[in-house]
Amino acid sequence: MKNIKKLMIFILAAFCMCTSFTAVYAVKEDKEPTRVSFTNKKDNHPDLYVHKRVISEEGYLAPDDAVFTFYLKLDGKAARNQPYVLLDKNGNNIKKNVTDINGMFQLKADQTAKFEYLGNGVSYEVKEMEVENFIQVSPAQGTSITGIIPSEGVRVEFVNQYMPKTEAEKANLTITKHATYPEDYELPNSDIEFTFVLTLNNKLYAKEEYTVKNSQTDEVITTRVTDENGELTLRVNETAIFKDVEANVDYRVEEISKEGWSVVGKTMQEGAVKAPSTNIHYTNKINAFGVKKTVVNGDSGDTNFTFLLLKDDKKAWSQVKYYLYNSDGKLIEERHTDERGYFTLKHGQTAIFTEVPEDAVYHVSEIAQSGFTQITPVDSEGYQNMVVKDNVEILPFENEIVDEKGSLVVTKVIENMTNEVAHAEAEFTFVLRGQSPDDHEYKPLAGKVYTTLEGSFKTDENGCFQLKANQIARFESLAKGVEYQVEEIQINPEYHIDDEKNLIQSAILENDSILEFKFVNQYTNTLLDVKIHKKNHDNEVLAGAEFDLYMGEGLINKVGSGITDENGEIHIDNLKPGVYYLKEEKAPNGYELLVKPIKIEIVRDETGKLVVSIDSETVTDTNQQNQIYIEKNPNKNDIVHVTVYNNKPFHLPLVGGIGIIGFIVIALSGMGAINYKLRKEYKKKDVD
Repeated sequence: MKNIKKLMIFILAAFCMCTSFTAVYAVKEDKEPTRVSFTNKKDNHPDLYVHKRVISEEGYLAPDDAVFTFYLKLDGKAARNQPYVLLDKNGNNIKKNVTDINGMFQLKADQTAKFEYLGNGVSYEVKEMEVENFIQVSPAQGTSITGIIPSEGVRVEFVNQYMPKTEAEKANLTITKHATYPEDYELPNSDIEFTFVLTLNNKLYAKEEYTVKNSQTDEVITTRVTDENGELTLRVNETAIFKDVEANVDYRVEEISKEGWSVVGKTMQEGAVKAPSTNIHYTNKINAFGVKKTVVNGDSGDTNFTFLLLKDDKKAWSQVKYYLYNSDGKLIEERHTDERGYFTLKHGQTAIFTEVPEDAVYHVSEIAQSGFTQITPVDSEGYQNMVVKDNVEILPFENEIVDEKGSLVVTKVIENMTNEVAHAEAEFTFVLRGQSPDDHEYKPLAGKVYTTLEGSFKTDENGCFQLKANQIARFESLAKGVEYQVEEIQINPEYHIDDEKNLIQSAILENDSILEFKFVNQYTNTLLDVKIHKKNHDNEVLAGAEFDLYMGEGLINKVGSGITDENGEIHIDNLKPGVYYLKEEKAPNGYELLVKPIKIEIVRDETGKLVVSIDSETVTDTNQQNQIYIEKNPNKNDIVHVTVYNNKPFHLPLVGGIGIIGFIVIALSGMGAINYKLRKEYKKKDVD
């Protein structure tokens, strides 16, 4: 009987395997490299405050029981079941609550939701749902508030205007102009005028007087008159007020398009004039983003902090216009990034980049600087794969002043020599050595603790330690009175140090001194090509497979695409070393689509030789018989060849023929026959 049970299990397992075929390729699962470390990151717990304010029409108070619903996202995902504290207008706790499974929560006028302990550097988006008889005026109607939570937390406010309805025969009709520009910053080009055409009761509202107010301060600016075509003009943050308009007649307002400005929502709004007031809001979108610099724990004086701005393809974004603001949001001057994508800010200053394409992808990082440690963002690479949104997002860069007395500081800086910027996560290896006064020989120092933005680490048995580009290593517990030497080794030929003597730097560490060794590599890229081969498991080439190649995670930065030709190939030229993801968008006819993108990491070693890692499998081979190989191409780009395999789907017939029931019957019949045969043999043995 034991043999019968084993046989039945085997048949059942085989049956299950037949029903579970999926597409496969010559790649293994990702596995992160292990690295022993001691974390020393600050445990920042900044809070997010969401406040609700309501503006009432003069003489008409908004109802106290009006409820406003909000939607919260954290790091791009709905903040479901997120705890928060409900505060009244005096900041007193009312009760504790949680968002629902969709990230929704509710507030009344003058209430605040306090989301505690969200974490430094977390991205957020808050959007308000529409409510009858209320119109959102800040942020501009139809837009959300997004940003990055800095170390001290952040407070956002949603302002709605109450729009009551009465039976009066006359009404005020107002038209307000907004722009998606941060309210705390002075708007550049504030003298730009926008033109509207007003029609009442199907007639142009010509030669009619209106009052212009500042929509933020309610200050009267001037009085104007519509022209013969019913046209009126407004600047951003201005409101036109037409008094004693006949109620219950139809109105139509149309904004005339202006080059470089686009309207959020409809350019034409129409309806019936309602008493006591009908308020119409127009919002123009400004494609922009900002970078703000803050030193949180001291006076940095006139220190300039340098930043690097990159386009979606990780090339330097040169000559981009930005407006420089002081800490009070006052406009200082207009500037541009330099030819290599660099710009500078002092403490308290903000750069707001305008005239950038809609939905553009960009990357911003701060260049490491001794004496300061970056606390926001938490990644030394800065903000990657950011997207220009409807509202202007301000990215905070926060530093702390560090007391480095008695410390050895090693700074690694990569200087791009052209607009081509390295995007591989290259690591640079250093050796720490020490020489005591009684010993004239430098000796490697093993087990010495150093800290970076990523945590605390130790030098290995040979005194080696690693840094990525734009990182700082701080050794704070070294003996004083010793001469220390740091040498950079394994220099990748793409990262050249101009002066060879800078490869080795040394000095004596005194009690109150700071040893700073700065290693600056100049990056000059060497390009490569990638060739995709598509085959089945009989090694037959497959045409018609469609692939996209993306740079970095997130599948945002597409750098190449194609459809396999009659040879089953796609050739993507002129790529830099780095991390790529290959996604199959369409499988050949009769084959299954790959279930996930293939991660391809390409670097150059210290000799300039390409090293390819695909799903944690490292390849340096040039054997063309392999599924992954490297083709050396003298005087041209080297080529990385990747063969991707597809399977034909295996389907059990569900309709027609014998169907799945037939397969089950056949399987059970077969097992029954085997069972009968084995029992017969056992009985025969018993008889014998």
